[in-house]
Amino acid sequence: MAPTQAICNSFKTQILQGVHNFSAISATATVVGAGTGVYTVTLTGGANNGLTGQVVVCAGFGTGANNGTYLITASDATHITTTNGASANSGGMGTCTIGDTFKLALYTSTWTGSKTTTNYDSTNEVGASGSYSAGGGTLTSSTPVLSTDTAVCDFADISFTSATITARGALIYNSSKVCNAAGGAAVCVLDFGSDKTSTAGTFTITFPTPDASNAIVRIA
Repeated sequence: MAPTQAICNSFKTQILQGVHNFSAISATATVVGAGTGVYTVTLTGGANNGLTGQVVVCAGFGTGANNGTYLITASDATHITTTNGASANSGGMGTCTIGDTFKLALYTSTWTGSKTTTNYDSTNEVGASGSYSAGGGTLTSSTPVLSTDTAVCDFADISFTSATITARGALIYNSSKVCNAAGGAAVCVLDFGSDKTSTAGTFTITFPTPDASNAIVRIA
């Protein structure tokens, strides 16, 4: 097991390449006018959290020409417009999540995860038990904010219930992105310092305070 926890080196360059999106905002939409390409939306998390002008890909969001790439308009925080045309009678509008899916997988003490880890790999992952299954659990993220001059990202604590687990560390990875023809893109490796266990109980990962000194992911 890696002696210290670390942000993965591959993640550092991917951030500059725009590979990862930590925005935790979802939108539901209904058609305003058939053929106009403009839809009213409800953005959870407050307004659009500074995402005005951001292009978002919404697979399964609508039908036909409405299923694809959208843009949050610069003039109105409560509307998105399609960039690939709009269809009449475009029913079935649903939920669009703006941001990637991040997961946390648990590993035994024989895992060799380190800052050079680039992808999720099931080798030496703890066995399925209770609510824990291969690949781990999906994290609930908060849209990144500034803490003084440091951008920080936070995740809600995650628990695996009715589980018998012995884990020494964990990997946070972006399951929305696949790198090098392998599993989801690695974000950071966590070392618990010693084996942590649960026996037919609840195994919980508690994340630190999301500030400039403690946040699990922070860029100064």
